[in-house]
Amino acid sequence: MRVLSLLLLCIACTPSFQSASDVVDLRVLAIRVDPPEAQLDLEAGTVEDVTVRVLIADPVATLDATMTGQLCAPTDTLRCAGTFAVPLPPVTHPVGENFSYAISVPAATVKAALANDKLNALGGLRVQLEIKVTDGNPLKDVSAEKILLFSKKDHVPNHVPLLDGVAVTQDGVALRTVQPGDPLLLEPGKTFGLRPLPHVCKLSGADLCTPAIESYDAVDLSGKTVHLTEQLSYSFFITKGAELDRDSADEPPGGTAPPDGLARITSPLGGSGTLWIVVRDGRGGESWITLPWSSK
Repeated sequence: MRVLSLLLLCIACTPSFQSASDVVDLRVLAIRVDPPEAQLDLEAGTVEDVTVRVLIADPVATLDATMTGQLCAPTDTLRCAGTFAVPLPPVTHPVGENFSYAISVPAATVKAALANDKLNALGGLRVQLEIKVTDGNPLKDVSAEKILLFSKKDHVPNHVPLLDGVAVTQDGVALRTVQPGDPLLLEPGKTFGLRPLPHVCKLSGADLCTPAIESYDAVDLSGKTVHLTEQLSYSFFITKGAELDRDSADEPPGGTAPPDGLARITSPLGGSGTLWIVVRDGRGGESWITLPWSSK
């Protein structure tokens, strides 16, 4: 009977798993590429230079972190290997948003990527970036991958989606809009709604402005051109002391979000920390905003 009772207790238990949004140790949260769709010259075997920015977080870091990387043709394992893997120089900084590479992809890597591309660069040529990050503790080393996309000069290329800030609500009532870098003020035990605000072009100078949500033409495998509109998605990350009710959300159809936003944040006991919101456009473009939060 005692064994049966213990089994029943275990069955009734709900295990406690760390949410993907909780940042408690070294993490790569996002990789931004500018431009996200660079230009390609197939005849010359060259591609446009790009800048890669990496969002690295570690709330308990005491030492600088070092990022190393390499380029290669895409692999099934998402790990670079082989003759045409090109190492990138190490970058060392305090943990944060200042890890970046200015990348010139060698012609040999372009040719290797083309040789491995069964579609012959249909929809763009892809080059794989692999990075590794360490903060001195080998048990905490992390890796991440990003596909760099290069396309022909026959259409308007993709742009990085941007966020203008986040609208804060409580019980469905709009309170304020917080700009990137500004403090997000909370109250212990109270729940607030968060609605990320995609960048919208103003009427003046709209021809020089790229909205966060773009429409574009693509060619399917049958060779037919299709007209599509991006679907933005958001990932939320938070440091200890505050809680989010979800890890991710999609931009709602028509842009009308629920009264309580796309995510809800609560700081049960108060404190301070950092909230990151990453936006992705579904075709390689991504960026983020960083909000320091405080609850007292």
